[in-house]
Amino acid sequence: PNKPGRSDDAGIVKIGAAVAGGKLRAWILDDASGRGKPSEWRDTAARLALTAPAAGAVVVESSGLGEHAELTIKGSPLWDDYPIAVYEVQARLGKKDRARPVWQLYLDGRVTHVGQLPYLERQMTTWEPDNDPISPGALDAMVHGITHLLIDVRGAPNVGRGR
Repeated sequence: PNKPGRSDDAGIVKIGAAVAGGKLRAWILDDASGRGKPSEWRDTAARLALTAPAAGAVVVESSGLGEHAELTIKGSPLWDDYPIAVYEVQARLGKKDRARPVWQLYLDGRVTHVGQLPYLERQMTTWEPDNDPISPGALDAMVHGITHLLIDVRGAPNVGRGR
C-alpha cells in the first residue's frame, strides 16, 4: 500500500463546492491518490471528474512542468471530447503556509468530508510539516483544490456548471 507523504504520490481528490447557509462551502467527495505513471494518474483523474454531475475543472500542480500537466490531463482518451477546463497552479508558498487558510476553513465548518477517505485523512493527521519535507500528495491536492474553489474564487470554475 502507499505510504502517506511520499513525493511520488499523485494527489487526486474530488471536491465539490456550493453556497450553503449563505457561505461558499466545499465537500471532499473522493480520494483516488496514489502512485503511478502519468497515463495512470491522468485516467484516474478523468474517471473521477467524469463521475461528477457538474464537473467544471481539474486543478493540477504544474511543479514547473509548464503545459505538461494540462496536456497530460487533456490527453486522456476517457474525456471523449468532454470540454473540461484544466487549471494549473504553482506552489509559491511552502506547504505549511498554503495549508493555513484551508485549515481555517475546516475550523469554520466550511469543509466537510463525505464518507471515509482513509488515505487523505491519514496524510492530514500524520504529516508533520516541521519535521517531514516529503510532500504528501493527497493532502497537497486537497489544499490546492480548496484554495482554488473557496479562496482564489476569481480563478475558480463555475460551481454550478453542468455538462
